[in-house]
Amino acid sequence: MSVVFVGTFFILLIQPELSLQSILFEVIAATGTVGLSTGIIPSLNIANKLILCIIMFIGRLGPFSIACLWAYQTAAPRFNYPEEQITIG
Repeated sequence: MSVVFVGTFFILLIQPELSLQSILFEVIAATGTVGLSTGIIPSLNIANKLILCIIMFIGRLGPFSIACLWAYQTAAPRFNYPEEQITIG
């Protein structure tokens, strides 16, 4: 949610003439990487398009990274090494 709020804030900061509802929809769609749009993308400047690209990248890697963290948790080993006093000599 913080990615959505920060992205929306920066887009509104750069282009305040756009409506909050349209920008919020675009940012949420970019976070979810669903491909939906309200049609304001051509009216965005380069900086805002770059912000949306970064949000799409975060939205794509975020859930995947969390799933990998859950999948690769360290488990206790299923074996023990034998220990023995070896007599030499």
